[in-house]
Amino acid sequence: MRQSKDYFAEEGLPEAVVPTGHVVRSLVGQKAIVTGANSGIGRAVALALGHAGADVVVNYVSRPEEAAKVVAEVEACGAHAFAFKADVSQEAEVQ
Repeated sequence: MRQSKDYFAEEGLPEAVVPTGHVVRSLVGQKAIVTGANSGIGRAVALALGHAGADVVVNYVSRPEEAAKVVAEVEACGAHAFAFKADVSQEAEVQ
């Protein structure tokens, strides 16, 4: 979780608290695409899906280095992940 701590510190946010309870990996074998997954709510959703066992596509428009950090964190959970640059507000990029 070192990467998450770095992210929160860089953004001037309080340190995240990771739940200490048992993580249920109920999404093993499932696939997810998370738009805006390199920051904010999208980042949190991508990480939660990874913790639950889902393989995650980390979609981003800018800051590929942050997307790479999210990919590394998801993979540290034992799930697969990769970053994909696309602006989902542009239909041609979605196709």
